[in-house]
Amino acid sequence: MLAGIENTAQVSSGHVGCTTESKRYDIPRGDKTYTFWDTCGLNEGEQGKVPAMKAMESLVKQVRVIGISLIIYCVRGRFTNIVGQNYKWFCGGVCKGKVPVLLVVTGLEGEDKDKWWTKHKVYVKHLSFAGHACVTTSKGKNNLYDEEYVVSASKVWELVEKNCNRPPWTISPKWYKKIIRKFF
Repeated sequence: MLAGIENTAQVSSGHVGCTTESKRYDIPRGDKTYTFWDTCGLNEGEQGKVPAMKAMESLVKQVRVIGISLIIYCVRGRFTNIVGQNYKWFCGGVCKGKVPVLLVVTGLEGEDKDKWWTKHKVYVKHLSFAGHACVTTSKGKNNLYDEEYVVSASKVWELVEKNCNRPPWTISPKWYKKIIRKFF
């Protein structure tokens, strides 16, 4: 969606995700190039392609080695307890609240996104986000949602450009060892 072309990154609407390892995408925008990382999901359960512990370890190592300037936390259009647990673990625990977090709620094709957010934001009010966008991530059959898709991409880009303006934060060796001991 952010690349401006369809099918740049694999997506799945099924229970099991399709991203088995982190993949880098460099996307030019204006006079800057933004680097995005598509990472494996944390909530696939035992039947998933990537066990939760392996996904967690991969995320921690990536932040340690590469650093992180912005977290785009993508959540399908429902807020379950695991949304808050993953936020607290990664954004609060691993990143110590030092990296801005954007909430991008996906799967809202055909919905009035403002009404959806008004009704559902109560479920994440205890979490701290630098911004949020309720979006359409599919153009749909016969481009039914093409206009929503374009507007959604624009909203997410606006948030990225506003919040991705700091050098990458990395985990210090001491903090990394502490995280590894605590979580693994």
